[in-house]
Amino acid sequence: MRHLYLSALFCVFSIFLFGQQTNIDSLKLELKKLSTKNVNEIYNFCKSKIDESDLESYKYLVEFLLEKSNNKNDFKISALGNQLLSDKYQRVGKYDKSILYSNKSLRIAKNNLNDSLNIIFLNQKATVYKFFDKVDSSEYYFQKAIDLGLKSKQYSPLGYSYNGMASLKMNIGKYTESINMQLKCLSIASQHSLEYLEISSLINLGWLYINLENYDKTIEYLKDAQTRYFTHKESNKEQLCDIYRFMGLAHSRKGNLEEGNKLNKKALHCLEETGNLMLAADVTNTIGVNFIRNKQYRESIPFFKKLIHNAQSLKSKGLENYGIINLSSAYIETNNLIEGEKILLKILNDTINKEILPKDLEKVVYQNLSDLYDRGTNFKKSLHYHKKFKHLEDSLNQVNNVNEAIEIETKYQTEKKEKENLQLKAEKAQQAELLAKESKRKWQFGGGLATALIGLGVFTFYYRLNKKQKTVIENLQKELHHRVKNNLAIIDTFIEVVKDEFDDQAIGLKLTELQNRIDSINEVHKQLYTSDNVTNLNLKKYINSLANNVQQSFNVEHVIIDQSIDETLNISPEKSFPIGLIINEFVTNSYKYAFSENKGNIGIKIEEIGNKISLSLSDNGKGLSEDFSIANASTFGIRIMKLLTDQLNGSFNLTNDNGVKLHVEFPK
Repeated sequence: MRHLYLSALFCVFSIFLFGQQTNIDSLKLELKKLSTKNVNEIYNFCKSKIDESDLESYKYLVEFLLEKSNNKNDFKISALGNQLLSDKYQRVGKYDKSILYSNKSLRIAKNNLNDSLNIIFLNQKATVYKFFDKVDSSEYYFQKAIDLGLKSKQYSPLGYSYNGMASLKMNIGKYTESINMQLKCLSIASQHSLEYLEISSLINLGWLYINLENYDKTIEYLKDAQTRYFTHKESNKEQLCDIYRFMGLAHSRKGNLEEGNKLNKKALHCLEETGNLMLAADVTNTIGVNFIRNKQYRESIPFFKKLIHNAQSLKSKGLENYGIINLSSAYIETNNLIEGEKILLKILNDTINKEILPKDLEKVVYQNLSDLYDRGTNFKKSLHYHKKFKHLEDSLNQVNNVNEAIEIETKYQTEKKEKENLQLKAEKAQQAELLAKESKRKWQFGGGLATALIGLGVFTFYYRLNKKQKTVIENLQKELHHRVKNNLAIIDTFIEVVKDEFDDQAIGLKLTELQNRIDSINEVHKQLYTSDNVTNLNLKKYINSLANNVQQSFNVEHVIIDQSIDETLNISPEKSFPIGLIINEFVTNSYKYAFSENKGNIGIKIEEIGNKISLSLSDNGKGLSEDFSIANASTFGIRIMKLLTDQLNGSFNLTNDNGVKLHVEFPK
C-alpha cells in the first residue's frame, strides 16, 4: 500500500511539473509572436496576463520584457516591468520579493524618468508596505509622493497618492484624517475626469462607513461605484472584487446573511481569479462565519478548511489559528467532538508559534474546549477550561479596579471587627466561672480558628496587593520593550530610505548587514513584549527568527540553516543581545564568503552543559585562508564576535575544519 501512495505522489508531482512546463512552453509560443512587436505592446501583454498566469510563468514573461527594454535603453518600460513583478509577488504574499522589485523600479525612475512616473513608483512602494501592515514605512512613502506631486503639479498621480494615504489612515482607525485625504482625492478625480480614481474613492468611502457602522451609507456608495465600474471602459477587476467584498460585509453585519454570502461568494471567485490569496482567505472566513450565524454549521466547515489550507500556503500562522478556532466551533455544533478537541489542543500545544496566538484568541480556545467537554459530559475538564477562560477574561478586562479594591478593604475591616468581637467574647467566657472546662476548650478553639481565618484574610489582602504591584511593574517593562521595538523599527525604515538613495551595491550590502544587526536586537524586545515572562527569553524562538531575517536578506535558496536548540532553553535578555549579534555576524559572513556556488549548510547548535551555555556555529564552505591567524585577525566581523564573547565572560575558539567552526562557551 505504501508503494501505491508513493507512486501516486510521484504521478501527481510529475503532472505538476509537466503542467508548469506546458504553461511556459505556451508562453514561449506567444512571446515568439510578440518578438517583432515593440516593447510597449509587450508590456501591455504582460499587464493583461498578471491575473491568469502562475508566478513562475509570469516571472518568465516579464523577464523577457525586461531583456527587450534593457536592450533598447527604454527606462520607462524597464521600471514598469519591475513594478509588475512587485505587484505579482504582493498578490501571492511574498513581501521581500515585492519590495525588492519595487526598489528596482523606483531606482530606475529616480535616475532616468520624470516626476509623474516617480510619484507612481513611490505610490507603488507605499502600497506594498501598506498591504503587509508596515504602517510607518507606508506613510513615509505616500507623504513623499504627495510632496513631490504638489511641488511638480502632477495632479493625476497626486490623486492616487491621496487615495492611498486615505486608505492607510482608514486601516489604522484615523477616520477624520482619512476623510480629509479622500475628499482631496475626489476633488482631483472630478476636476481631471479620472474615472478609475473616482471608483476607488467611492469604494474607500464605502469601507470607511463600514468601520463607522453606517451600513446603509456603505451600500449606497458601493452601488454608485458598481454602476461606474460597469460603464467605465478601463475598469480594473480588483475594484469589482472590493465592491463585492465590502457590500457582502455590509449586508452580513446588517444581519442580511443570505444576501451577504451571495456577494461574498462573488468576491471570493473574483479574488481567486486575480490571484489575491490573502484577501480571498479573509472572504472565505466571512462566508463560514455567516453560515454559523445562520446555524448552517455543516455548510461552514468546507470554507473554514479552505481558509486553513490557504493560510498554510501563505505561511500565515495567525490566519490559520482563526480558521482552526472557527472550524472547532462548527465541529462542536455538529457534535464532531473528537476532531474539535484535536485541532484546539494542537493550537495550545504549539510552543513554537505561541506569540502568534493573541490572548483574546487564547480565551476563545479555552471557551470552546469548555463547551466541547460539556457536550461530551466530561464535566471535570469542562470546568478546568472554563476556569482558565474566566481567569484570562478577567486579566484582559480593562475596567478600573477601584471597586474591587474598595470591596477588599471593606472585607478586611469587617473581619477586623469580627476579630475584636470574638476576642471580647473569649475574654468573657474565660471569666465565667460557671462554664465547664469542655465549654472553655470549645470557645478557645473557636477563637483560635477565627484568628487564623482573619490572619489568612489579612495575608490574602497583602498578597493580592503585592501581585497587583508586580503586574503594574511587568506592564511597564512590556511597554518599555514595545517602545524600544517601535523606535528600532523606525531606525530600520530610515536605513531602508537611505538604501534607496544609493545605487552602489556595496553600500546597500553594508546597510543590509546593519539592518540585520538591528533586527537581532529588535527581536529580543519584540519577544519580551509578547511574552508573559519579561525576565527570560526562549532561545529557540529567538534564534529561529534571527536566522530567518538573515536568510531573507540574502535570498539564496540553496543555503540551508540547520538548528539544534532545546525548546525549553531560556536566557536573560542581557545575554541574549550578544548571543544574537554573534550568530548574526557568523551567519552573515558565511553567506558572503563561504559558498562559491551559492549552496551549502550553516549549523547553529546551543546546549546547556552544567552551569554553562555552549554555542557552536559552523559552515561547510571554503574555510579560512591558510595564513589566517586569529591573534592578528583585523576583520570587523571577527573583532565584534570576540568583543561580544568577552562581554559574556566566555571563551572564543575559531577553527578551520572542512569550513569555518566557532565554539563559544560562557556561564549561564
